[in-house]
Amino acid sequence: MAQYDPVVSPIKPARVRLGHEGLDHAVRLIRQVCQQSRAANLIAETRASLRAEGICSAVRHHDSAALFDWLITMLSYRGISDQVAANYLERHGQATWRAIEHDLQHGPSCPKLKSYWHFHDCRYSKQHYTCAEPEHLPQCPLPKYWLRNGGLNQTAFSLYLFIRDVADGDLVRWLDRRLQAARKSAGPTGLPRCGWQSLPH
Repeated sequence: MAQYDPVVSPIKPARVRLGHEGLDHAVRLIRQVCQQSRAANLIAETRASLRAEGICSAVRHHDSAALFDWLITMLSYRGISDQVAANYLERHGQATWRAIEHDLQHGPSCPKLKSYWHFHDCRYSKQHYTCAEPEHLPQCPLPKYWLRNGGLNQTAFSLYLFIRDVADGDLVRWLDRRLQAARKSAGPTGLPRCGWQSLPH
């Protein structure tokens, strides 16, 4: 049997000795949320799910394509019920790293697709079939992916271009470097002084 985090038992009031009224209230509130959500083993379940989906392996092997595909799928569940999102994905498919890579290798005419920085303000709308460069839209690869809305199409291409151009194709290495930079700039509290300023724009 795999070794996961043990089930977290409810916090015993005797172990919580906080004199500050605000912190006492926060502890009570967090305890109530955890108890009502019935997610006492959330961390272990999340780790097991990531392992089963191959994400842990993708991180170890710096597999940006697998991480991209997983992230885009997860984003497809945002703002809608899981069942509706799953049914939509089953019917219409998903944008993948390999598919977008293939599309961009053919050199689409739209100047927005040259790089991550060029892609800014694409404004593609699935509902209205419009974008910031309408004369290029008939040949544009974004609309070929029948995602739930145009925002997801933009997200898919923006994330691909970010990993390719900003992270140099290695998302894990880029994240590792950001974390290392944050640790080096940490203040007395252990929190980074620079915050989001350490991230490239």
